[in-house]
Amino acid sequence: MALTRLEWKMHFLRQLLLLALLTSGVILANEVFASLRAVQFSYMSLSEYGLREALEIPTALSFLSLCTLVCVHAFQWFVDSRIQRQLRGRNIS
Repeated sequence: MALTRLEWKMHFLRQLLLLALLTSGVILANEVFASLRAVQFSYMSLSEYGLREALEIPTALSFLSLCTLVCVHAFQWFVDSRIQRQLRGRNIS
């Protein structure tokens, strides 16, 4: 009973990770578009805002968020494999 409940929670966590990945992708796309717009508008002003400076923050944001999601996914994968192993052992006995 407890392992089945844990298996359901791991399924929920998988869905939550996918939602976090998709949300971070939407946020990153929005930040990149805003940065490109800022670069485009800077051509009209006296001081130019370079593309490299504009894309540093969205790149850092995506790197950190994806590193976090990779770590959580690896932990989820490890726990899920342990649960599956326990369930197979229980079915054999």
